[in-house]
Amino acid sequence: MSKHDTSKKIIELAVRYGFKLVRRNKHLIFKHALGGTLVTSATCNDRRALKNVESNIKQILSSHDSNHHN
Repeated sequence: MSKHDTSKKIIELAVRYGFKLVRRNKHLIFKHALGGTLVTSATCNDRRALKNVESNIKQILSSHDSNHHN
């Protein structure tokens, strides 16, 4: 998978979880309506990049959700 394909898939994944791309330069920066921020490299070349990003998304949403319930 090329770097461009990986970036495209990361954007699709983040959008699926409710994040919105707010800036794209050397990094992709996403914001969630609930207040979470996700930052990833714009040129990922790691074969596990999507799995790592999904893990980060789940951590962000989980920590934000637990902060709202306290």
